Amino acid sequence: MKMIMTSMKQNLVRPASLALVLFALGPGFARAGSASPVTPPASNSVNRVVVWDGESAAQGAGWSNPKGSTIGPQTAVAHSGNTALEFKFKGGVAGWPGAGWNWCAFQTGPHGTDITGFKYFTFWLKTRGTVAGVQLNLLCNGREFDLPEHHTEKVSALDYCPQLLDGAWHRVSIPLKDFTQPQGFDPLHVGELQIFNPGGGDGSFFIDDIAFDNGADATATPGAVAALNQPVGPYSSPVKIHGALRVIGNHVCDAGGKPYQLKGMSLYWSQWSPQFYTKPTIDSLAEDWRCSVVRAEAGAEPGEGGYLDNPAAALARIKTVVDAAIAKGIYVIIDWHKEHRVAAPANVPEATAFFTQMAAAYGACPNVIFEIYNEPNGPQWPAVKAYAETVIAAIRKSGSTNLIVVGTPTWSQDVDVAAADPITDFTNIAYTLHFYAGSHRQFLRDKAARALSRGIALFVTEWGTCDSSGNGGLDFAESEIWLDFLNQNQISWLNFSLHDKAETASALKPGTRVAGPPSAADLTPSGRFAYDHLVAP
Repeated sequence: MKMIMTSMKQNLVRPASLALVLFALGPGFARAGSASPVTPPASNSVNRVVVWDGESAAQGAGWSNPKGSTIGPQTAVAHSGNTALEFKFKGGVAGWPGAGWNWCAFQTGPHGTDITGFKYFTFWLKTRGTVAGVQLNLLCNGREFDLPEHHTEKVSALDYCPQLLDGAWHRVSIPLKDFTQPQGFDPLHVGELQIFNPGGGDGSFFIDDIAFDNGADATATPGAVAALNQPVGPYSSPVKIHGALRVIGNHVCDAGGKPYQLKGMSLYWSQWSPQFYTKPTIDSLAEDWRCSVVRAEAGAEPGEGGYLDNPAAALARIKTVVDAAIAKGIYVIIDWHKEHRVAAPANVPEATAFFTQMAAAYGACPNVIFEIYNEPNGPQWPAVKAYAETVIAAIRKSGSTNLIVVGTPTWSQDVDVAAADPITDFTNIAYTLHFYAGSHRQFLRDKAARALSRGIALFVTEWGTCDSSGNGGLDFAESEIWLDFLNQNQISWLNFSLHDKAETASALKPGTRVAGPPSAADLTPSGRFAYDHLVAP
């Protein structure tokens, strides 16, 4: 984990207020640009019907206000598949500051969709905006549209998802019984979603996977903490599916030569968080968090109680995590966790001995990745490169061909410098990129892009949702931009950190342990953000 070099305090980005409206349609309703209606499933005895997902259910038409605002499908950001609806709002709050979208392809005809038998209206939402200090409100109205049109009272989504966060995808489930209307809510005629932004300002709201369902996990009531999204499908071993990792060009690829993006959680310094270096923790990260990779940190600073002071205890903790990851079939990073400022890489003999031992024990296991220097802080690339070549030679001498991740100068940010003079004497090498969203923004993505253009592979073994101190500057909007960048370039990532320390970067609230599915009450805002991205399909 890096420390800030200079003050880089960032304002927390907050979204504008938002309202969503469900419309019910009456006879003769039509909108310009609407698709020809088709017949929905014959019976609503099914548990879920999707009315818009951008792929199988992707038709419809829309309108937006005020001038300059737009609504429509886009492919840059999606919760699932390749497409979401984006309402890009612009300007003030006069009139109806909002947008509407009707899902014509799922109407039974001009009378709208029959949702009789369903209990919940569900959708996924994330926000991207720069309007500060305005509360996020998600409001859903059912509207009976039979000339004249009628609508229900507004319902705030924050009553159903109190932890709704700017920049993260969140599943919102609202009981249909809560859509009250003076004339009575008509479930036979539903056909349009409207989105309002009464707070004004500029930004975007993304909506995806709009559906009606009867799901047991959609039973939120006003004032309750929304249930966490559950992993989709049964657990399957990533290592069994993808095998040994290898670098091809500027990608980390699986055994079949296909680029493969790993996602997971980094544990904290092992000497200060031994309660998480357990098999139940790793089992839960694999099954319940759907981590394809975890990171075990061998703290390697003298005088701090880590490997250099008590190697036997440190090795026992590391081996517990590695053995558990191998047994569970996920990937695991063995990290030489060193970050103190020095003029040249220190403790080189100890690092070489450590990785010689780790390679002898685990070098034939496709699960294992060696990270040989967490965050060089002070040494320039020629010195870091020389250190890396020494340690890599020891690992390769053992016979291991496993992926090795090499740290880069300035807390593993100067990946473009390493790309200008890469390691060429050894293969299957990737380079470490670390960022903290509250401090590191487009300038660091530009450095990463230059490194990729020069042909090296990057691996984000550590990133945080906050500023680089680890305790402040929470920024989900910038975190989302970073994850979009990593996804687009198929760069693997691990969030820092799985710990219950009372600091912003921790995923867990103080006193929480990991030994089964988490609850919303277990997770910090940062933990909820990371978890949502790990389990999302």
